[in-house]
Amino acid sequence: MTIHVVGTDEGKDYLNGNVILDALCALNQKFAHANIQFFIKDDFNYINNSLLFAHDKVTFPKVPALFSKYNVSGTVNIYFVRDPMGACGYNYMPGGKSMGIVLSNDCTNGKDANWAHEMGHYLSLPHTFYGWEMETPNFAQPAPHATKMGVEVEMADGQNCAFAGDGFCDTPADYLAGRWYCDDKGISITKQMDPSGAYFCSDGSLIMSYSLDECAERFSPNQAAAMHSYLGEELAGHFMDSAPCAQLGSVGDILKFPGNKVVVNTLNRKIFFNWEKAPNASGYLLEVSLLANFGTTVYRGITRDTSMVVDNLTSSRPYYWRIRPFNAMYVCKTYSAVRSFTINQTTGLPVLNTLHEVELFPNPVHPGEDIRLRFEADENMKLQAVLVNTLGAVVHQQNLQTNIGNNEYQLRPNQLLPFGVYWLWIKGDKGALSRKIVVH
Repeated sequence: MTIHVVGTDEGKDYLNGNVILDALCALNQKFAHANIQFFIKDDFNYINNSLLFAHDKVTFPKVPALFSKYNVSGTVNIYFVRDPMGACGYNYMPGGKSMGIVLSNDCTNGKDANWAHEMGHYLSLPHTFYGWEMETPNFAQPAPHATKMGVEVEMADGQNCAFAGDGFCDTPADYLAGRWYCDDKGISITKQMDPSGAYFCSDGSLIMSYSLDECAERFSPNQAAAMHSYLGEELAGHFMDSAPCAQLGSVGDILKFPGNKVVVNTLNRKIFFNWEKAPNASGYLLEVSLLANFGTTVYRGITRDTSMVVDNLTSSRPYYWRIRPFNAMYVCKTYSAVRSFTINQTTGLPVLNTLHEVELFPNPVHPGEDIRLRFEADENMKLQAVLVNTLGAVVHQQNLQTNIGNNEYQLRPNQLLPFGVYWLWIKGDKGALSRKIVVH
């Protein structure tokens, strides 16, 4: 699958990556008994397009051109938007071929069946109430033998199941085309009457019904067989016979910095986080919170690396952090241990915007090798270069006299720097800026 996360033209209001991972976990759980699993082909594709972000029936005619622009061939294209025509989602299928599944941000979570329902459509499945989409029968009298769409109505005893309704004989009759509650037995509260006058209730466990999310949990064996057949005949390039990646191993305590209950010195509110690689992980979700239970978070971000820099952490209260590893297919919640830290804010200098094209090289650098600093300056000025480790300790500092135009310096720390990540801060009267360098 290709995951398209849509925001406004200004690049705002994307659905949080944590929610998408939870929803993909739920999708794979619902498809597990059908022996079908989905995986993310590449990184999330972030799109800034207000029309796609929120569209209605009036503006929809302009949307298919956007599918053509952004779709990745050979994958199932999933779009997360704020408002897909007032619905929880839809599968756009001109000519019977899907151009994309569009899902509402508000309807997406780790418990909903919305994504699984639309994926069922993508893999050829009709509604269990097929034929009733355009009408609601009078349940106080026998249903007609055919719907207004011309679809034969399935009898309660299933005698015509092979060619009526959805055409599957292991999905019972269902005439409910609106969202509905199920009882504690998983069946509809509403009783329906078939053409012979026999009463029956709908099966809420079927994902292709319109039962509420807490009811829908499965595909029938015949539905699963139909999806496999469609995959083999129509979507042969979309699937693999085996998993593309290994299952995640035990995460345990892999957090490195900040350590537990430490005080972190920071310049300009930037905090560096890093951790060890988790077994079989290809990505990580970093969560930072002021609450030990992570009931709310002040930061969530996804990276393919084992480190991130987070800006604007200004509270004097303790922060808590953890990471959630994942890979292309295994995305269910597997968190690391939790660590806490507090911040010692050492400066509030503005960004030094009189320097441009600031570069450290080589990067990574070997222990004992000189570090070269290059930049362009708008004016003559006196600066100070300060190299700090991830604990905030200064390991080298050097005064710089800059001239207008190109400047280049050699930084020679007095000590042999151990392997790790360091930050070079360039400070002057008008502000400061930083660059990361790795000793490896």
